[in-house]
Amino acid sequence: MRKRIFKLTSLLAASGLAAGLALNAAGPAGASVNPVPGTFYELYLPNLANPSYNVCLDVPNASPASSIGMQIYHCHGYASNGGGQRWEMDWVGSGYEIVNLRSVLCLTWQGPGQVVNQQPCDRDLYEQWNFQETVGVPNVFQLYSLEDTEDCLAAANNSGGNSTQVIAQSCAFVGDSRLSQQYFALG
Repeated sequence: MRKRIFKLTSLLAASGLAAGLALNAAGPAGASVNPVPGTFYELYLPNLANPSYNVCLDVPNASPASSIGMQIYHCHGYASNGGGQRWEMDWVGSGYEIVNLRSVLCLTWQGPGQVVNQQPCDRDLYEQWNFQETVGVPNVFQLYSLEDTEDCLAAANNSGGNSTQVIAQSCAFVGDSRLSQQYFALG
């Protein structure tokens, strides 16, 4: 009986691993930043770290309402009140829907220079994002919109202060001072 249970457990574990690999394979080929399906992450800005704390993409007051503009705020996503800072990346064929744990709404591009907000997920391009790896800096990336691939998710300024708005900003390149506003990492 024990052998049968062990074999069944091994078979289920192997099936789960194969399914997980198949799901990960659905993401962009060759990307070193590949979020695991079903896992919630903080999205923090490593280059905007305040001496006292790191800052993360945040839904103000963890609001479940649509059209709430995103902000950065000191990271506390793994605390009991941190659902507004925890995000799941769901691959939907050509990009990722970035879904908030608390609101179950998607991060949504509103236009160049506009505040990024949250809306119900419906797989439209304006709520799909892709990772652009950062050359020479492992695990750091820019998130660009599939609606306008010239726009990246960004803090509105370099202050690193709480309540700084998150906007869609023209994607920066090496040597551009705005890169620190656009560099994200999974936490």
